[in-house]
Amino acid sequence: MLMLGKITNVVFLLLLLLLLLLLMMMMMMMMMINKMIMPMIITMIMAVMLLLLMVIAIM
Repeated sequence: MLMLGKITNVVFLLLLLLLLLLLMMMMMMMMMINKMIMPMIITMIMAVMLLLLMVIAIM
């Protein structure tokens, strides 16, 4: 039962990572079009927060 939870956690984290990558790509596109730095900073902050959440979830 505990093992199953761990596996689902890992799958969930991988999906989160994929979503994050998609978000970052979209932000990069927006930045290239609009020449804005703000979206990139926001994305980086979100990435750091998600990484912290992942570390907490694994522990």
